[in-house]
Amino acid sequence: MKAIKLILLGVSLFSILPLGAQVFDKPRSLAEADSLDRVQYRVLYQLDFISDPTDREYVTQDQVRLDIGTQISKVYSLKHYQADSAATPLIETGQFPRKIVTDVVPPIILYRGYPKTQDITTDYRLPAGAPVMSYVEPKPTLQWQVKPEKREILGHSCQRAEVSFGGRQWIAWFTSEIPLSEGPYKFGGLPGLILEVADSEGDYRYTCIGIANLSAGENIVRWKWNQRPTTRKELEKIIVQLYANPEQAIKALGGRMGFKGDPMLNLPYNPIEK
Repeated sequence: MKAIKLILLGVSLFSILPLGAQVFDKPRSLAEADSLDRVQYRVLYQLDFISDPTDREYVTQDQVRLDIGTQISKVYSLKHYQADSAATPLIETGQFPRKIVTDVVPPIILYRGYPKTQDITTDYRLPAGAPVMSYVEPKPTLQWQVKPEKREILGHSCQRAEVSFGGRQWIAWFTSEIPLSEGPYKFGGLPGLILEVADSEGDYRYTCIGIANLSAGENIVRWKWNQRPTTRKELEKIIVQLYANPEQAIKALGGRMGFKGDPMLNLPYNPIEK
């Protein structure tokens, strides 16, 4: 696959995952935030995914945190959070961070149970300094089919479950030994924590690599990024435009990006929800 070098304000760009695919962003300040809940449990997943369906030998990775509170849970990229944390002191003093993460990281943060119990709020980081878009939708009603097969993950006995969601067929492994009806992304609703979930095409796989009980508790926060309200439908239109013509779409959104290569470059698009 032909490599094309992209430069953002003189800094190497890094790929990210919008609704399951990849464009480009920059670090943002974490200095201001609203506290929504307290973290009771923190689960870390490794995400392996195929970002380019025409090049299936290339598997990209991310680490995704699931913070579970008493009423609200939050799903976000650990790598993105670390990059933002490191950049915040520079941003707050008017400097531009020169060193950023070069790994693939998701541009979405999910707040399940916010603002209402049956809601999911998505904050979507548009690339190259364009706005952070935000929309609210109902939690999906997942019609799980629990199967008899069992296996062990991280020392926990897990049972298989299957569901159709987002245009894909999914296989999950959950453990009733941890009675939390949670999981990565928008997955949940099983009688136990989901430790692994993957689609049948092999494009996306979340695998639990760590679980912590935070007895002291940390806050589940929502960072203040002047989020711009939108709808899922309108955001999807923007994403399609970003993949069809990134440079033109980003300029229209108020961001800045310069390309070394074809300015009409089409990026591969393989969203987690088709």
